Amino acid sequence: MSRFASITSELLARKGDAKPWQPATFAEPIRVQLDADHKDAYPPGPSAKPEKAAPSKRYALKLTASEYERLGIIAVKQNLSRQTVLRHAVQDYMGRIEAKYAGRCGCLTDKPCKHAD
Repeated sequence: MSRFASITSELLARKGDAKPWQPATFAEPIRVQLDADHKDAYPPGPSAKPEKAAPSKRYALKLTASEYERLGIIAVKQNLSRQTVLRHAVQDYMGRIEAKYAGRCGCLTDKPCKHAD
């Protein structure tokens, strides 16, 4: 017995007649009425749409083979991805720079820039 369905005329289409498969759509969502004993059976859905986050930016970083290997070892030991380790390193560095220029330059924080006058 074959694990695959046999090809029949129902599965084949003439050249140019093929169309993408569309899943079934329902005109109206199915609603289920729960009695008072089961209202807490499922958590409520989100009441409002979450705010859309600003799109991420990409940046390429060249590493030597040794740096890349060390990054991988650190990631494994911390149970994180390389991406997450690099993100933490950048955030830590930026935090130290912000502390160095604290109060003198709002450009590095969410505050308005004092030098823009």
